[in-house]
Amino acid sequence: MYARSIASSTNGSVYVGIGTVRAQVVRFDPATGKTKGLLSEAERVAGTASVFRAIDGRVYARVGQKTFRCDGDALTVVEQTPATRVGGL
Repeated sequence: MYARSIASSTNGSVYVGIGTVRAQVVRFDPATGKTKGLLSEAERVAGTASVFRAIDGRVYARVGQKTFRCDGDALTVVEQTPATRVGGL
C-alpha cells in the first residue's frame, strides 16, 4: 500500500488515502501517534482511496464510487461530493 493523499481535519486528525491493490483510509492521531484503518473489509475496493479537505473545513474520502465524510474514527457516506478550495488547500 502506498500513501497517495493526505488531509488534516479541524478535529486534529490527519487522514491518509492509501492503496493500489485495495483502498483504505487511515486516521492518524498526532497526539498519540496511533493509526487506525477506517474502511471495513467489504468497503475496500480495488484501487486507491483519496482524501481531501472541502470548503466546509471537513475531510472527505473518495473510495470507488462512494464519498465519505471523515468523523474521528467513523466514515459516513454522503450523497454529494462537496466542493474543495482551489488547489485543495
